[in-house]
Amino acid sequence: MKANSALGFEPDGALGVYVHVPFCDRRCAYCDFDIAVRRSIPHAPYLDALLRELALRAAEFEGMSARSFYVGGGTPSLWDPNCLDALLRRLEERFGVPEEITCEANPESFGLELAHRWKESGVNRISLGIQSLSSSLLKQLRRHHSPEQALAAVEAARRAGFEHISADLIFGLPNQRVADFERDLETLCASGIDHLSTYELTIEPQTPLWRRRARGHVVAAGEDETLVMFERLDEALPAGFHRYEVSNSAKWGGWSRHNLLYWLGGQYLGLGMGAHSLSRTRGGASVRSANGRDLKHYLSAPFPTFKEDLSPAVHLAERLFLPLRTHFSVDLDRLEAEFGKPLVESFSSALHALTKDGLIEWESPRELLSTKRGRALHNALSAVIFDAVP
Repeated sequence: MKANSALGFEPDGALGVYVHVPFCDRRCAYCDFDIAVRRSIPHAPYLDALLRELALRAAEFEGMSARSFYVGGGTPSLWDPNCLDALLRRLEERFGVPEEITCEANPESFGLELAHRWKESGVNRISLGIQSLSSSLLKQLRRHHSPEQALAAVEAARRAGFEHISADLIFGLPNQRVADFERDLETLCASGIDHLSTYELTIEPQTPLWRRRARGHVVAAGEDETLVMFERLDEALPAGFHRYEVSNSAKWGGWSRHNLLYWLGGQYLGLGMGAHSLSRTRGGASVRSANGRDLKHYLSAPFPTFKEDLSPAVHLAERLFLPLRTHFSVDLDRLEAEFGKPLVESFSSALHALTKDGLIEWESPRELLSTKRGRALHNALSAVIFDAVP
């Protein structure tokens, strides 16, 4: 399926704006994200830094209208809603009003009052960090909310009038059974959400969970059981939901347009501590940049601390393997128009090998897409494409 026919626009020519709100009241057991654990949140100073960064960087995306704003974290539901409103107004002045404005929230800091405030500010999609509906597993993850609070947060979003509600779940947790995961899926999908993100637990170095495993206090879930959870996801999803990307499922039209911009070749401006951006110069070159990960430094100097010019070959490799995370097809004619026929043809042997191994298939002689096996083995698929970079 072509992305433009489903989304109504060409993702590879679109812009998304990501805003990172890093504040958390403590670090979850599995977390290695760019966060700032704070008892006192510098609400206004952080807004000021974001607005200064926006003023400095908007010219990189001159003349572009945004398709999405995404406010992630961290915990955006801890940030002053007046600051969020002021930021959204300034973003709209620069990039217009997008089709999708998402805010992430944790159940313990999200209720009906905040839902109404966000709705009044123009937010039209909520993403809830639920992770599990098991009290024991939530405690193991060092999450602050209960299963009851998780479902109450979904209900608050519904009562405030949100039609697009997403929930995150983690699978492959220590002591998690397949039946536990399937029950969480069933309960959440019946609660009124239209989007579900399901992530396999990765125990990253130096996280609290990593240290507990090193001491022998935690035994990671077995690979076989984790694989069963991944493979059963399609079968366990209720009618109306379909998996459109390796880690994401939705009702028809409920896709995350912002994340699809990442996977399908769009440009994105990342604002805030630790945020990443991808822009294209007027000459067609692609530039990746990232902000520093220290809050104090960002507040005083809100601009990227890292920049990298992507070679056309590396960028093309990304434009090939990232869409293959999804159910949408890759159009080689569009890639040839952007990168040139010789460079696209330099990946022909890799694409032939992936076809032979059953990881990709062809909708037409010029359109390819991943198979179910290819999405399950996406890391291996990506390695084959990157190994072909000339």
